[in-house]
Amino acid sequence: MPSNVEVRRELTNLISSCLDGTATATEFLAFAAPLALDEEIDDELRGDLDRLSLVADEVQRFGLAPEVFLDAVRAVSQRKLGVDLAPAAD
Repeated sequence: MPSNVEVRRELTNLISSCLDGTATATEFLAFAAPLALDEEIDDELRGDLDRLSLVADEVQRFGLAPEVFLDAVRAVSQRKLGVDLAPAAD
C-alpha cells in the first residue's frame, strides 16, 4: 500500500492535471477507487479523496458540467497547497 506522502504527491499531481485540462473526473475516480478501503490513509487525506470522489461521481452520473468537479478540485488545492492556481483551460 502506498504511504500517505506518496498518495498526497500523486493527488497533487492529479489535481494539477485536472486544472490544466489533461485529466478528468473519470480519471480521478480511477485513481481514488483503489484507495477507498485503504485504512492506512490519514483522515485529512481520506477526506480530500472522499470529497473529490463524491463530486466526480455526481458529475459522471448526473451529467453535471465538468466545472463542478474543477471547482471542488480548486477548493482542495488552494486549501492544501496554499497557492493560487491558474484557472482551468476552457
